[in-house]
Amino acid sequence: MAAAEEIYTSSQSGGGVSGEHVEAAYRQLTTLDRRLRTPAQANITTAFQENRFIQMAGYGMALVLFAFGIFLLGYSAFGPTDAVGRVAGLIGGSFAQVLLLIPLRFAVTARRNNFAIRILGYLLDRVDDPQLLAELVRRLIGEVAPGSATGTGNGSRSEL
Repeated sequence: MAAAEEIYTSSQSGGGVSGEHVEAAYRQLTTLDRRLRTPAQANITTAFQENRFIQMAGYGMALVLFAFGIFLLGYSAFGPTDAVGRVAGLIGGSFAQVLLLIPLRFAVTARRNNFAIRILGYLLDRVDDPQLLAELVRRLIGEVAPGSATGTGNGSRSEL
């Protein structure tokens, strides 16, 4: 933060921003500051891995349902010649394809949470002001789970 204050005071006094100021600002933006947030980062990493597993499980369920639905549709098209078997395969295959929406929705939600976890880790690394950090985390939670964050009003996505 000292580099930012030095740049601000230099620009206010009419001295301008020098190359040294730019290098100092660049170093501060590109180097990670892991001071006291290592336990929080460990929790974030664990949560990210758990959500990744949930996301992969959702994709796995979708793949199994897709294969089963294609099998049933193929069975109804090329299977037995009786009408009952064809209709049952056609209805079962169509139903299995409609059920694909459930695990895909599950995977999309897990992916959204993974993205929020990554943003949370970035915020913890980059934001030094506790009040600003609290506001940004509150807004992030309002985006991921609208209505569950306190003090954000209606939690609409247009606020960010």
